[in-house]
Amino acid sequence: MNGVAVKASEVPTGSLVFVDASAWVALIHESDRWYSTARAVFAELLTRQCDIVSLTVNFYEAVSVLNSERPYRTDWIPPAGKPNPFPAALVEFCRSAGVLLRNLESQQAWLPVELVVAAPTRRWSPFDCAAFLHIQREGIPYALAFDRHFIDAASEFEFEVIEAP
Repeated sequence: MNGVAVKASEVPTGSLVFVDASAWVALIHESDRWYSTARAVFAELLTRQCDIVSLTVNFYEAVSVLNSERPYRTDWIPPAGKPNPFPAALVEFCRSAGVLLRNLESQQAWLPVELVVAAPTRRWSPFDCAAFLHIQREGIPYALAFDRHFIDAASEFEFEVIEAP
C-alpha cells in the first residue's frame, strides 16, 4: 500500500474498508456536496461484498454532526420543532448493511491524542488519529473518507483511500 487513491470498482471483493465520519455524513445528508459520490461508492462496495468497518468514536462523530442544527458542509437547517431524520437513517443503513463497529482498546485510548500532540502541524483530529492507528493495527487496506487528512496519512499508515468515481 502506498497511499494512492483506488477506485471502488478496483477494491477486491470481500475486502475490509474503513469508513470515516465524513463519508457517513455524506452518505446520509442529501445536502452534502459528496452525497451522490458517497451513494455510488457505497453501492459499489456493497455489491463487491466488502466488510464495512468503523470505530465507534468515528461513528459517534458522524451521528453528532448529523444531529447538529447545522451539519458541516451543508446549508441545510432543520425546521424548528421538527425531528431530525438523519441519525436514525444512518443507524438504519448501518444495521441493514452489516457495518462492523469496533471500539478502541482501553490501553490504546491515549494513543490518538499523543499522535496529535506529537505532530501539531498536521492538524489531525484525535478521531482521525484513532482511525489511522486502527487501520494500521488491523491491517485494513482501504478507507473511505471525504477528508484530506486521510489522503495525507495513507502512506504512513499503509492504506489506500477510495477515490470518487
